[in-house]
Amino acid sequence: MDCARGIILFNRKVKDKRWEFSLVKPLFRIQGKTLGIFGLGRIGSVVAKKAIGFGLKIIACVPYVFKVNTRIKMVNFSQLLSDSVLSPSTLL
Repeated sequence: MDCARGIILFNRKVKDKRWEFSLVKPLFRIQGKTLGIFGLGRIGSVVAKKAIGFGLKIIACVPYVFKVNTRIKMVNFSQLLSDSVLSPSTLL
């Protein structure tokens, strides 16, 4: 979230009494973007559930097969890396 929206930087600027919205531009809309998750254990499942709430498309790669949420598309590892658009390098 911080990479896309600059939350931490904007918070620091506001505390320094700098209210310039242009300091944190460009802002990226994350709704509709694809988030790739490797592994859907306890942490991965919670991340996926929260990300679905933000309107993200979820793809996942797991080393073993089990029942998953129907809103999560299962892919292989190379497809996970190529199709995921939410990573720090793509947002900078």
